[in-house]
Amino acid sequence: MGGETEKITLSALLHDIGKFYQRAKKPGIKHAQLSGEFIRKIIGKKLEELFSIESERIAELAEKHHDTLRKEDYDSKIVQKADRLSSGLDRISFEEEKLYQIYIQLHDCDSVKKLLNKK
Repeated sequence: MGGETEKITLSALLHDIGKFYQRAKKPGIKHAQLSGEFIRKIIGKKLEELFSIESERIAELAEKHHDTLRKEDYDSKIVQKADRLSSGLDRISFEEEKLYQIYIQLHDCDSVKKLLNKK
């Protein structure tokens, strides 16, 4: 490992790690900033050992995932896309479940339940 693809991949996986750090130790600081700090201070050396890469680039990409980016900043845009996909997937499943519960409450009939349970 050690190439740019691996750095982008690890950044995409770790970009929101700062949310946990924020909730546990540093409320009031943006989670993107804390993601970079967490990568640098806590797991950076381990990432370098495991993947033979420089962890600073991973931290930079994670920090920028909510920034307004230049058109040519492709690496950061990939991490932003990962953020949007992961957020969207969570929201979609929650919204679908909520709509399903409302629908069942409004139309509490056996035929609808049987149809929906066939999935």
